[in-house]
Amino acid sequence: MLRVAMALGALLGSIALAQAQAATVVPTVYEAGHFIAVPTTKDGQTFRILVDTGGGGGDSIALSREAAARLKLKPSACATPAGQSAEGLEYVSQPEYTASGAMPAAKTHCADMLLIEKGIGIAAADGITGGRYLSTRVWTFDYPARQLRVEDGSWRSSRSSHAVDLGMQRNNSGGLGAGYPRVTIAVAGERIDVLLDTGATAQPTKAGLAAMKTPLVRGQGVASYITTSIMDRWHAAHPEWPLVANADDALPGKPPARAIRVPSVEIGGWSVGAVWFTERPDANFESFMSQFMDKTIHGAVGANVLDAFVMTLDYPKAKAWLACPDACRATPVASTAVKH
Repeated sequence: MLRVAMALGALLGSIALAQAQAATVVPTVYEAGHFIAVPTTKDGQTFRILVDTGGGGGDSIALSREAAARLKLKPSACATPAGQSAEGLEYVSQPEYTASGAMPAAKTHCADMLLIEKGIGIAAADGITGGRYLSTRVWTFDYPARQLRVEDGSWRSSRSSHAVDLGMQRNNSGGLGAGYPRVTIAVAGERIDVLLDTGATAQPTKAGLAAMKTPLVRGQGVASYITTSIMDRWHAAHPEWPLVANADDALPGKPPARAIRVPSVEIGGWSVGAVWFTERPDANFESFMSQFMDKTIHGAVGANVLDAFVMTLDYPKAKAWLACPDACRATPVASTAVKH
């Protein structure tokens, strides 16, 4: 029996090793909860791409004009001679990478990069990859190991992982729409549909930082968001939950937002917490963002929740797999629905 157990253990170990070797590790830096890809070109230059499941940028890697000029990237040969697509969008060819410094190429537009203006969404990076780009592959965001991987067809979930359905918008032909994943979380027994957002960003004020202790790099950290109406309801029902006025200053031209700490968040049969949620206007999610989702959402869950997990997102199958090596409790998903 002992020999059988040892042989089985060796076999499982070999399988796990083979799966790990089959994955492609994306060169990244991990900054206060954000995965930022840092490809290296053959001439030794690097650039920074925020990997953001809640980000835009279309189905290509989106790169700022400043970075494209610094890297001396040529206009796309796949589009018109001026590098423009039929829609008037401008693309440039990807650089040549070192063997270990490559960024996975987009599967459309001849793998070229979309040119964008550098704005607040990528203030600490040269570009961004969003839902449409990510949606053609299987990605593992290994928060404990600070590693981002692209899985191949041999990947299998571990026995300790919990499966989570991803709500994904579909187009008229049944294909993926905008590529933004929806998950259901539960707070105090209430189920709430939210965006799964690896790029959700915090910019705490002095008061917010004192209360939330958010780890920062370049003045920014990670957050989860909830609408004003739900935050108001939480505060009324649970006045003992800490609430900080003027806690976060991430929205330009807007007064600092409030933040509230909930005792725990349930996601995919795991419970983590306590967790701070930053306030966002109802319209930001229930009107604007929901038009790109498969149903109405009321906020976003970011890396102040997700950083407990080894999280694999299988976009083609609309599934996530969450393994929690530490700091989680297995728990049944709450059954009550969100109130409107």
